[in-house]
Amino acid sequence: MERLTPDATEIAEFLDGLASEGELPALSGHKRRSAAGGDGVIVASWGRDGRIEAHGVVARHGDRYALETAVAPSLAHPEGERQVLDLALGLVPEGSPFTVWAWRPAQRAVLEEAGFVPIRTVVRMRRPLPAPPAQVPAGVDLRPWRRGLDDEAIVAVNRAAFADHREQGAMTVDELVEATREMGTEPSDLVVAAIDDEPVGFCWTRPVTPQEGEIHVIAVDPAVAGRGLGRALVLAGLERIHRRGGRWARLWTDADNERAVGLYRRLGFTQDAENVEYAH
Repeated sequence: MERLTPDATEIAEFLDGLASEGELPALSGHKRRSAAGGDGVIVASWGRDGRIEAHGVVARHGDRYALETAVAPSLAHPEGERQVLDLALGLVPEGSPFTVWAWRPAQRAVLEEAGFVPIRTVVRMRRPLPAPPAQVPAGVDLRPWRRGLDDEAIVAVNRAAFADHREQGAMTVDELVEATREMGTEPSDLVVAAIDDEPVGFCWTRPVTPQEGEIHVIAVDPAVAGRGLGRALVLAGLERIHRRGGRWARLWTDADNERAVGLYRRLGFTQDAENVEYAH
């Protein structure tokens, strides 16, 4: 394979062509939004006769880089995955710590053969809609996001809730504004839990397909944990997804977050996929 120089439209068409019902997307949400490159992001495409067969994205997260690759079905076997991995590893700045995300079985096998070990697993969970209505704790109001007015408080809640999460906990106001713009987030897609009009939690949803929506982020300030806010926000988010026509809802969470996984299971979610992060 040779390195290609496709434009953003060609890259998007390649990635869209890999999507299939029930499988994981070719790239995670962040990498997909960065697939054409950008600040702190390194990308490359490879193929034959001008046709893309593989695409790699390297993005900086905290103190390390994270690599993801998307491959055409013709390369989703050990020999093909090995070739793509060798090419993609060349995108990582020399001497920098990095990890590789993998959900394809052949890709995982090649990584483990090369001496990589799993260090983190995130799972996708889904449930049908509608869901039961939210029971809002006393003294708490659930309301739509007030664009511009709530942004700093939302980022502060997010920082407190994800203090130990190297990607999510670092979100800034500018990143929130940009992400909501890219996703076309409407005020009612981001449900805010407020006490005395001060945000203490939120549930940010987004449509994935006409039939399915996703809880993109849910966060509760640890200072008010234990009051049932998480459950109420999940159910409020599911209600929003259903109102937009969704028949299914999904979310991602760390497999070792027993508290969150337990809550989602009690609310009717079941695991249907996983993505694994590898380090050398």
